[in-house]
Amino acid sequence: MEARIFGLEASALARALSESLWVYPTVNAGHLLGIALLVGAIVPVDLRLLGAWRAVPLAPFCQVLVRSAAAGLALAVVCGALLLITRASEYAASGLFLAKMAIVALTTTNALALRLAGFDELLRGSGLEALAGGKEMSAGTVVNGALRLVDKAPASIGEHRRIGPGGDHLG
Repeated sequence: MEARIFGLEASALARALSESLWVYPTVNAGHLLGIALLVGAIVPVDLRLLGAWRAVPLAPFCQVLVRSAAAGLALAVVCGALLLITRASEYAASGLFLAKMAIVALTTTNALALRLAGFDELLRGSGLEALAGGKEMSAGTVVNGALRLVDKAPASIGEHRRIGPGGDHLG
């Protein structure tokens, strides 16, 4: 592992980035712009899910901001990888950097899991507003929606249960 890390730092690309007067700061700015796009898109979506801007339809709001968040993540990852290779051994030894990478991996996995579980379908179908009965969404409403997504998941992911109108299990 250490040989790979030192190999990254010794690469021609890492040296070119480190020695450049303009390229490294430009890549660093790209990384910050990506993070700003990512966080700047996530916060309004979360606030909207919690009830802010109720007059704005949720589906188009989320559609635009989810794409912005994805673009921000892509930019942050590409630029971050370029920054990483310039000081890979230093970053590999940093607990803060490793924690940052764990958080990025977990949140990205969560976003992909929501997408695969049908979050988009829920937005297009009855909508998250229908889950809340037209009211502001509480954390309980969001959890309820997530549980409904899990219940809609294919049987290969987990046991699929049908629930009757009275809430009883049908099989």
